Amino acid sequence: MTRVIVSGGVASIVMGMSGASLGALIFDTATIPFIVSASAGFVLGVWGFYRDAVRKSLRAVERFPQLLQLHLDGNFPHRGFDTWETGRFRSATFSKSWILQSMLIASWMTANRAIEVRMPAQYCPVPAEPSDRFPVGIMVASLTRAFLEQRIYEAEEERILLPFTAGAETLEAPLEKT
Repeated sequence: MTRVIVSGGVASIVMGMSGASLGALIFDTATIPFIVSASAGFVLGVWGFYRDAVRKSLRAVERFPQLLQLHLDGNFPHRGFDTWETGRFRSATFSKSWILQSMLIASWMTANRAIEVRMPAQYCPVPAEPSDRFPVGIMVASLTRAFLEQRIYEAEEERILLPFTAGAETLEAPLEKT
């Protein structure tokens, strides 16, 4: 919610000041042009943030369906996302309904820390900026970097789910007699 307000607020300030300046030049008054343009700026800023969040959350559900299923179920337990098959967690499913998109955005925001894990540069064998002189080297470097980032995301997803699976393993372990 804070990001939405900041995005709308920044757009509102920029559009409001621009509209006030233009209104002062044309009409010799800036009050009404400021109010109109600041309101339009807030709406446009929030709408832009929403579109960006929809795009990123739909991409995230394709890459991390189990992680987002966990967050969807945690944020909206009454919807029964834990009973959905993993195959239903695709962008096509969530693109059909604005309600599901809103739920996905909220869950993507709570899962964002796990999704945005980055490997420190000292552990990455691929240089940060591959040379333009070797197109094959660039392709190999990009594929290697993508593979490493995918492994990091998968490891983070496993780390998040570990407390749930560890609890299940202790239930199945035989009880020791003392």
